[in-house]
Amino acid sequence: MSTDYDSPWKDFLQQHLHWVFDLLFPKASVQIDWGRGFEFLEQELRQILPENERIK
Repeated sequence: MSTDYDSPWKDFLQQHLHWVFDLLFPKASVQIDWGRGFEFLEQELRQILPENERIK
């Protein structure tokens, strides 16, 4: 039985990233042009990490 703990966090971050940055990184948040949108690149990050260094 596999439990997926990541999906709720990923969904939340995708929907509320601006709010998270405002809360945790306020100086960086004001420098970001949120109107341009953003794209999550989770799979691209996985490609640059060696298999033995990935957290499972």
